[in-house]
Amino acid sequence: MAKYQVDVKGPGDDRVTFIKALRTVGGISLKRATEIAAHFDRFRNSTLVAGITQRTADHIAKALSLTGATVVVRESAVSTPMMCVPEADQRYKWSGLRTLVKTR
Repeated sequence: MAKYQVDVKGPGDDRVTFIKALRTVGGISLKRATEIAAHFDRFRNSTLVAGITQRTADHIAKALSLTGATVVVRESAVSTPMMCVPEADQRYKWSGLRTLVKTR
């Protein structure tokens, strides 16, 4: 069975509704949703979730696109569901200042 991922090309203009949509689709805290929204402000073309069914991916994409975000659903090489893969083939970690930094 094919797995899919949701890529966010841009978060849209209304940050509050984008954060609310992230909390709804991800079941995450306000703090985590705010951190992810800040990530998408800094790093466009990032993957939000990967390794999910097409039905779930379409639901997430619809919820985020209603906030004005530019979202793309595409087939994923990842088979295990995971959230917030910052960029494909890159490794990141949270720094002491709560920003994502690339590791070597």
